[in-house]
Amino acid sequence: MRKRIHFVLPLVCLLHWSASGGVAADVAVHLVNARTGKPVPNTPTELSLLYGPAQEPQTLRARTDARGLALFQLDDPLPGSVMVHLGTFGGWLECLPLERPYRLKEILTSGVSRMGSCWRNVPDIDKKFRPKPGDLFFFVVRLNWFERRWLCGRTGCRATYIAQPPTSADIRASSRYQITIRMVNGETGSPMGGKWLGVFRPVAKNYQEGRAFIVTDADGTAVYGFDDPATQIKVILDEKGSRTCSVGRVAAGEVMQKGVVAPNICDPSGKLQGKFTPKPGEMVVFAKVH
Repeated sequence: MRKRIHFVLPLVCLLHWSASGGVAADVAVHLVNARTGKPVPNTPTELSLLYGPAQEPQTLRARTDARGLALFQLDDPLPGSVMVHLGTFGGWLECLPLERPYRLKEILTSGVSRMGSCWRNVPDIDKKFRPKPGDLFFFVVRLNWFERRWLCGRTGCRATYIAQPPTSADIRASSRYQITIRMVNGETGSPMGGKWLGVFRPVAKNYQEGRAFIVTDADGTAVYGFDDPATQIKVILDEKGSRTCSVGRVAAGEVMQKGVVAPNICDPSGKLQGKFTPKPGEMVVFAKVH
């Protein structure tokens, strides 16, 4: 038996019984401008299907129509959770709620309209929408030129903005495995506290990388969560005027087992890299700010 779920940005989801007796789930995702409450049309959108550790995540891509809708069709087996992301930076920021990813069961039974703090959004705008079963309202804001200059680093605007970034407890509650990422100045060896880090991972063949953004604490560390130890990740310092000194990917499972000190191209002698001995579950990454 084959089940299909249609994910649409605005997210309108209807459940109905087919003639053959199977259930078809139509899910409509509503892409909404959190500053105006209006739909966001003609925008590339990604839907990540999260199956847990037993199966590799998948990512589907579509573009919203004039009503802010993007259609996705899912086959069996259905994922337990999903995440929505914009398929472009383009000056848009995502207002992700701390309670994420979205549980598919919740979307299908009651619908979801929930967002976190975002940059100058209408207060409680997510509460103004009344989702039906299968609806998922996803909120974003468009930055003006001055905001982009302030919030954007070398890699472009962060696709995700959270006024209060997820804590270690939030990450541990929403993922099966966690590692500690330690960001170190590639020239001095000092910890880089209070910095935005971008963690990139491939989510499916022929699709753009999945991405997460976390903030280091005072000693330069941040917790990153994931469900598959085979995940290959790369970490960047996502700050204006910064340079990431550690390039390439590392298997998250290798970090869990023995710890990893990433190469440091900002110190060709390698002396600084040799001063760090990682613990299992720790990844040391180097960067600098001009």
